[in-house]
Amino acid sequence: MARALGSRADIFLYVAPVALIAFLVTLFIKEVPLRASNGLSQTAKAERTP
Repeated sequence: MARALGSRADIFLYVAPVALIAFLVTLFIKEVPLRASNGLSQTAKAERTP
């Protein structure tokens, strides 16, 4: 039983570096800004302009 627990714990040693690399990759993803206004305000603005 002790060996079974040890082998289960080993997976964290393999996954931790992969998770760290994935986190570092997310730091280099270009940030895309969200829309500044929603559809309702755009429609209201379009109706107000002559």
